[in-house]
Amino acid sequence: MQSLEQIEGVWPEPESQSGLVLRCHAARKKPIDQLSDLELATLLNQDIGVAFILPEAVRRLSRNQPDNTEYFGGQLKEAVNKKTQQAASPNGGPAERFGNSGVGGGPPSVS
Repeated sequence: MQSLEQIEGVWPEPESQSGLVLRCHAARKKPIDQLSDLELATLLNQDIGVAFILPEAVRRLSRNQPDNTEYFGGQLKEAVNKKTQQAASPNGGPAERFGNSGVGGGPPSVS
């Protein structure tokens, strides 16, 4: 399976050296099926590669075999629920509201 970096392209080196930014950059280099539950939840919460990683996250939840990397139980489920609720809302998710598909174009602002 491909990584987000292979699908979306390489991001420039991060200006910020915060732990979150570095973790997101590192996770984009890993094949999607090799991301931990924590990495999937983090990327989903940061709106990074959602269209590509959401199916893997849903697949993991359906297996009901957490890998114990989450900071709290249910972290991946919470991130998936947020994304599916955003997609179902009248205004769409953040990508639709801001005119950005969340694919390519460089890294989003990570908070």
